[in-house]
Amino acid sequence: MDFKRIEAIFLVAFLCLDIFLFSIYRQSQNEQTPINNSSTIKITQRLKEDKIKYEGKISSEHTDGYYLSATQTNLNTELQNMKKTKKLENADVLRSSVKDNLLSLTPEKDLSVNKKGQIPTLVRETLTNQKEIILGKDYRYQDEIHQQSDGYLDAYACQKYEGIPINDITAQIKFTLKKNDENYRLEKIQQMHLSNLTALREKMPLVSEEDALTTLYILFLIHI
Repeated sequence: MDFKRIEAIFLVAFLCLDIFLFSIYRQSQNEQTPINNSSTIKITQRLKEDKIKYEGKISSEHTDGYYLSATQTNLNTELQNMKKTKKLENADVLRSSVKDNLLSLTPEKDLSVNKKGQIPTLVRETLTNQKEIILGKDYRYQDEIHQQSDGYLDAYACQKYEGIPINDITAQIKFTLKKNDENYRLEKIQQMHLSNLTALREKMPLVSEEDALTTLYILFLIHI
């Protein structure tokens, strides 16, 4: 038996296998890495050329984030507890309803501001009012998240973990304000809450807004 020949065959086979596995690894890394062609495409310029509008500034900052596990808070139970301890006024309880752990509340008082720039103050003050918001201390107003359409503006407050906002509907409060001339009146509050927040992995770097938008834009071009 020619052992040297067998040894050479095994050596070539393992070398080919290593090359094959390495190519698969590189491919998987490329698939997980957001497309970033900032050297050949400036996303803001391309959006402008395609007449695609956006609000605010597109950030290139890379922040950190966590993979979290949590349980949905039973806000109906929390609401009844607030009622029993009289921390929530009866009028507020009557104006509240809970469905699928989404609490909807119509404020008892006329909460309004004269200017759009006063909305952050209104939201922050409402969060600290224990007669209006359940577990309000767990949320922070997010100035960069808002939606406006048909005479209404939605502002948001989010729960945080280790100082990082949880940008998910299950950990948010949405404040719906109706616009009348220059006045904004708070008409509805919708709330969900997470409990038992636990990190499943160490803190990880996230893609920037610019990277994410560039990736989505290129994927859009691929599919049209």
